[in-house]
Amino acid sequence: MNRLGIRSIVLFLVCALAGCSLFYNYRNIDRYIRWSLDDYIAWDSLQQDQLRTRLAVQLTWHQKTQLPRYREWLEAIDRTLDNGNGNEVDVTQLAQAADQLQSFWQDTAAHLQEDIGAQLASLSDVQVADMIGVMRENQADLKTEYDDMTLAELIKKRSREMKKRLKYWLGPLNDKQIAMIDAWAQRVPDGRARWLNNRERWTDAFAQALQHRHEPELFAADIQRLFVTPQENWDAEYRELTQHNLESTLQLFTELLNSRTQEQREVQRKRIAQWRGHLDQLAAY
Repeated sequence: MNRLGIRSIVLFLVCALAGCSLFYNYRNIDRYIRWSLDDYIAWDSLQQDQLRTRLAVQLTWHQKTQLPRYREWLEAIDRTLDNGNGNEVDVTQLAQAADQLQSFWQDTAAHLQEDIGAQLASLSDVQVADMIGVMRENQADLKTEYDDMTLAELIKKRSREMKKRLKYWLGPLNDKQIAMIDAWAQRVPDGRARWLNNRERWTDAFAQALQHRHEPELFAADIQRLFVTPQENWDAEYRELTQHNLESTLQLFTELLNSRTQEQREVQRKRIAQWRGHLDQLAAY
């Protein structure tokens, strides 16, 4: 969620409001969004005022209605992970929790789609051309970055990033857990070509949609398809790859959680409690 790429910086608005990774900076997120958008679009003064107003309204809505949902989700996942009756974590439980997070993201995207459409509809032809040009440049840079990476380097990167995330939630990992992560990183298929192709297809569809941004009904349908339900436009190969990777990762999480030491369970409890406190503060801000 932190890499800004082919879905355009506008999609960052959706991801930023819906995702957990930016909650630490939530109070200033409107600035981050505007600064990021500035990398893609040179707004005029009226568009800047409209963006500020729309962001303020959407952030208030998100703060009051969505942050409590994340807190409830954390409470539920805390109970799932430490149910006190000795039962192991089941992969089905984690899949349900992942589905719920996805529903939060999609609800936020649906709430934002009218404002996204209105902001994009205000773009001039020059602004559209500049934005799509930057997006395609970023896509080319991303392709070069991944093309230059060997498969061994990709596996190492994948393993390193997963270990870093899990260490944050569980504390130091033992040798058995490290081996689990390394095995997972090895068996996840090399999906770079499909992933990059999907991003390129999204950009092409986005560029096409912007050509009829002044046709409200047609453009609204495009915004719905591109931002709220983008997975419906995936090709069969990319859909299969994404599902395979999700299932593989959930299986890894299940195995790791069931291998936790008592010390790791304590780290996890404290981290979840810390996040609940953050969400309480932000919701009351």
